[in-house]
Amino acid sequence: MEVNSTSDAANSKVDLQDFYISSNRSVNLSCAWIAGGLGLIQLYVLVRLALKEGDPGSPWKSLHSPFNLCLFIMILSMSFNIPFYYLYTEAPDSMTSSIYNSATLITNAIFVVTIFLYACLRGWGVIEIVNPRLISSIPYAFALFVLVNVANVVLLILGYGFGEPTPLQTELIPYGNASFLAILAFLSVFDVYITCCYVIYLSRAKKNTQLETGRLLIIAQFGVGSNLVLELVFAVTLGDTYATVHLDGPASMNGFLALNALTSLLPFVYLAIQLWMKYALEEDKKNEKLRKESQLEKARMLSGLSVSQPTQDRSDYRSQA
Repeated sequence: MEVNSTSDAANSKVDLQDFYISSNRSVNLSCAWIAGGLGLIQLYVLVRLALKEGDPGSPWKSLHSPFNLCLFIMILSMSFNIPFYYLYTEAPDSMTSSIYNSATLITNAIFVVTIFLYACLRGWGVIEIVNPRLISSIPYAFALFVLVNVANVVLLILGYGFGEPTPLQTELIPYGNASFLAILAFLSVFDVYITCCYVIYLSRAKKNTQLETGRLLIIAQFGVGSNLVLELVFAVTLGDTYATVHLDGPASMNGFLALNALTSLLPFVYLAIQLWMKYALEEDKKNEKLRKESQLEKARMLSGLSVSQPTQDRSDYRSQA
């Protein structure tokens, strides 16, 4: 009787593993295709918006702006990161698995570093108004953040190794995971701080009309939404990590698969918001140009009236004389 129950439990565990492997393969493949498609669409939108905002004489120069380069790198890194992860899970041997795992880690680090740089550049104007003392420390924080990310990638690549890792190499993995959690924690805190800066600026702009520049208002409004999505990405990533360790039944595995899909695709929601903000900024720039042209035309008309009126008075006087 005990032997049968043990056998049933073993069979159940095997069935659970088969369910997880087949479901995970399906989810990862779907995410890889979706990521590739979304990446192509967002790259196309980015190029169109960049060409639209450029000078008519040299439209391609706008593609080299810091904001466009950051968006291009983020879209490209995420578009490759998800397929690399799928290839890593489907690798036929340990060497191939290590190569794709390294590619996944590198593209993920590039995305994370570029997010930090982009957030600093995009929020620079608002931070200057809300807390100008922070501006001088941002370059040092960015340099340190890059070094920590490089160390994290090196630790994890060495830990997993190329081929079969040695026991000494596997001891590096916990340190790599800990540094990754530290990176997420730092990004989360910085994200919350930037969000607070945006909220403070918006509240000040309501009371002080001199702060109401259209460009900064748009950046602050979209910045709040973007950062909330980023916080959700961080929370889902932590949940995905926890679910990976605690896979003890179909329910937890379904939760893990859902979190895995969200971790893969939510960054594209963040990128879509950045493209939407870029479009809003371009429309505001166009409207501002039209307003200035309208004001200039009104000034010319008023100037013409003021010049022609005295001339008309003198001619009337002469005719009367």
